[in-house]
Amino acid sequence: MVRSRAVARRVNVIVSAYATTPFMSGPGLSMFDEETVLVEVPFDQGNEPLADKAFRRTISKLKDWKDGSVLRSLLRQALPDDVTPKSIALITFSAGTVFAKAVLEGADADYLDSLIVLDGLHFVRNWQGEPYPTEFNPWVNFAERAAFDERLLVFADTDIVPYNFKEITSTSESTQLVMDAVSGRIGPSAPIKQPTYMGFGEAAGSGALEWESIGNLWHLEYGGTQGSDHIRVSRSASENIWRTFLVPRWNAGITCRAPDLAVSGLGQTCEPNRVEVPEGVYEPNVLRDYVLPGAIAAGILGGTYWVGTKLARYL
Repeated sequence: MVRSRAVARRVNVIVSAYATTPFMSGPGLSMFDEETVLVEVPFDQGNEPLADKAFRRTISKLKDWKDGSVLRSLLRQALPDDVTPKSIALITFSAGTVFAKAVLEGADADYLDSLIVLDGLHFVRNWQGEPYPTEFNPWVNFAERAAFDERLLVFADTDIVPYNFKEITSTSESTQLVMDAVSGRIGPSAPIKQPTYMGFGEAAGSGALEWESIGNLWHLEYGGTQGSDHIRVSRSASENIWRTFLVPRWNAGITCRAPDLAVSGLGQTCEPNRVEVPEGVYEPNVLRDYVLPGAIAAGILGGTYWVGTKLARYL
């Protein structure tokens, strides 16, 4: 029997990969004007000593191999049938950034509005010491969108050097490589749309020692070389970034982005300042999610009953 679905309720969704704090799951959600829910990426480390491998197992279970989406399965499992996402933000910490890589490499990158990466971006070096393009380019593509205020991308890093630094980049180095690549793509004379919600320099309590921005692409340096510094980014820094960037962006509503000064007044069309997921993208597929599993289950039960009745004749 196919379930009938009520008219979907649109809510904003924050996906957390290894980044959830008591603030995020409690008072942080109440700061948004629109209904906002928190969805955690399943994480079952078991006996596996490395958390990133546990996330890769999760990704393999969620991934749609047709278009690479991992959010589709996650949101279908996590959200009620009458709820669909309006805007989506992803916050990752440490090994949880493996999940962000999967999001940016698939179809989900087109529907992700905001990405906050807390001390977790690493790239494997090739023989020249540089990141592999297949791993590096999805980050640069999304970062370029943020530079033109089409997305929000915030990196928060420490100065921790990985023990295998000859094989992988540190988080700070990784982010700087992305920033440099974006600068190289857009050139010095490109019109950069600055964030319309607030200036970071005026935001209280950011806590960053140094910062750099290109449009709505941000690199925040918190310093420190110890494990305690890594944890600090996941706690106090994440709360400040939540307040400074994500809350004002989403509370501003969906309006037109500020036009480039060079083309102001020339009748340009409205470009939304925030990504809104088109209806139907992440809604349940009735045939695939309900009808086919039901038919398969009925077939198995029917076959079991038939085999059982045949065997009963000989017992």
